[in-house]
This record gives sequence, structure tokens and C-alpha cells, in this order.
Amino acid sequence: MIKRIDLAKEAAKIAGDIIKSSHPQKGSTAKEGRLNFVTAADLACEKTIIELIEKNYPQDTILSEETHATLANPLSVPHLWVIDPIDGTNNFRRQRDYSAVSIGYVEKGEMVAGVIYNPFRDELFTAEKRQGAFLNDKSIHVANETDLKKTEIATDNWYDPKGTRQNLELILKLEEIPFMFMKGSGVLALAEIACGRTDLYIHNFLKPWDNAAGFLLVREAGGVVKDLKGNDVSFMSPQAVAGNTTLVEQFIREVR
Repeated sequence: MIKRIDLAKEAAKIAGDIIKSSHPQKGSTAKEGRLNFVTAADLACEKTIIELIEKNYPQDTILSEETHATLANPLSVPHLWVIDPIDGTNNFRRQRDYSAVSIGYVEKGEMVAGVIYNPFRDELFTAEKRQGAFLNDKSIHVANETDLKKTEIATDNWYDPKGTRQNLELILKLEEIPFMFMKGSGVLALAEIACGRTDLYIHNFLKPWDNAAGFLLVREAGGVVKDLKGNDVSFMSPQAVAGNTTLVEQFIREVR
């Protein structure tokens, strides 16, 4: 039987091929909120990933953004897959080439394996519990910067403009505003924290499919993910401050 991490890698790669071969506007339908869409490619990727999981692990449960988005108590499920078939759908629609497939595997609330794949750069981020984090099979680590004033920070829009305002107002509480990014994919933002391309990621309105692979990746790359009270968070948390321990603690202290 194929290991779950290897299944996630295979599924993410196949979904990535679907993304690259799909017309970005085909089947585009607006969902609730501002600039929130689902495309034919989202649905095709999700269908492919779910079929692969069900073929190999039919007893497992699936939580996925587009068609399997509700579950009574995800933290209690013995074997749970958490899927975002395309994170950054709006980027995909506008052909900005900054989108990713995210597949996380969770056992009773504990993140065990995660894969994030950016097909446009052929970058496969992987992590397993207590096994480290990798980009295309090379070990990665969060950035070492310890001075919050010298950091590069990422956040993102939210589908409700009030949510975007809250994210920005949180950063504006800092004494000196760091260099900021808002690229449109929380999944890739977490991957870039894990490999040290960005120092800190902050968001108040994340979904489980944004987090399940990304939180594990950050932690296995030597980082932490906390809420604004400084507590460790599960993949169900809408709130995250992700980066190395020193920067996360500094940020939380300054914005309280």
C-alpha cells in the first residue's frame, strides 16, 4: 500500500498538471464574498485527488474546500485528509501563476503529513511529523532574522473587506512597519515562511484547507504557528502568526 505522504505527493503533482493544462476562466463561478470563485480546474483537481484517496484509503475521511467543506468535528477524526485543490484561485483566473495545491493528512487533530505544490514553478513542499520539511527533496528552514523591524511580512486579503482591514490594522500596530506582501495565496505564503523566503505571516481568517499542510510545514522547518494570544493552534484555527519563535513572540507582544 502506498504511504499517505507519497499518495499526497502523487495527487498534488497530477492536480498540478490539470491546473497547467486548464483554461483559467473555464467554468468560473462566483461564490460567497468578494472576488471568491470556483473554476472548472478547482473541481477537476478536487475530483482527481479525492478519487485517488478513496481508491487507496477508502476508510479515510475527507474535508475539502469545494465539495466536502463541512464536517461535524474534524479534530476527532482518526484519519482525515484536508484538501485545497487550488489555493489562489483568483490568481489562477488572472494568470498570475501564484497558486498551489494543498493536501494535509491529520490524525485526531494532529497534523501528520502535508504537501504543497506550486505547478508553475514545479516546487513540491513536503513535511511529515518529526521528519523535517523539504522543497523538492532538499531540507528547508524558516528564516533566521530576529529583529522585527528588519523583517518582510506577508498577509492576505479576505473575501470580506472588513477582514482585510483587520489584517492590515494588526500590522499597522507595529512601531515600524516592515516590508509587506499580499500575494493572494495563504498556502504558498506558509510555504515561503517554511523555506525562509518571507519572515512572518499573519492572518485572522484562515480556513482548515489553508492550514493543514502549511502549519505542519512551518513547524517541521523549525518555526512556530501561534494565535494572537501566543497559544499553539490546530489546523482549524482561523488565526495564525507564523515564523521563527523570536519573531512570532515579538510580533504578538507588540500588537497586544
